Amino acid sequence: MKLRIKPDSKNFRDTKTFRHSGDLSGRFDQADPRSPSFDAAEVDIDLRECGFVLPAAALWCIVYLTLASKRGARCQLLVPNSLGVSVFLKSLGLFDMLKSRGVEVDDRGVGARDDEKTILPITHFETTTDASDITNAAFARLQSADIGVVGLTSVVTELFSELALNAVQHGESEVGAFGCVQVMSLSVVRGSVAPWQTAGLVYLRACAEMKHFDRV
Repeated sequence: MKLRIKPDSKNFRDTKTFRHSGDLSGRFDQADPRSPSFDAAEVDIDLRECGFVLPAAALWCIVYLTLASKRGARCQLLVPNSLGVSVFLKSLGLFDMLKSRGVEVDDRGVGARDDEKTILPITHFETTTDASDITNAAFARLQSADIGVVGLTSVVTELFSELALNAVQHGESEVGAFGCVQVMSLSVVRGSVAPWQTAGLVYLRACAEMKHFDRV
């Protein structure tokens, strides 16, 4: 059986923004690669129609495809037709992380860029020591980044630390944990204009599902 998954919520149809796993069609609810009944021989996640992919959705893609690959499925990510979106995801580390886990990604012609808003690219970790190390790395990068919001560094670092530790201590994952810190504007996240204020907090939420497939 071949399984092709793509975002298809009303919000996605209206905005073409893949925010998180809640934007998937409900018919995929039973296709959980952690379940003993999961029997897909091939799994594609199709992002070709996406006008933007938020980091929470990118983290979900990694978790799902890594779990499906571990179950023996041949897995593929179909990259967005929008070159700008593909460049963003490559710079975030999505494509290379998937390829390192045996997932097929045809990203020929897609270059990465240095983005000062990517505080911590997608990173894999498994232990409390790993969680502490990447939290310290995020803190150092936040200190050197000019994000223009007083006091944000300590808030983001504390939240990331708590969620990362929760992931490794309570996630009971077969594939470890994944996280990232990405500065985004509310104009991207909520359709308003308040640059910088989210500062990756929406994507820190994704840390809570780094070890889970469940919807958020």
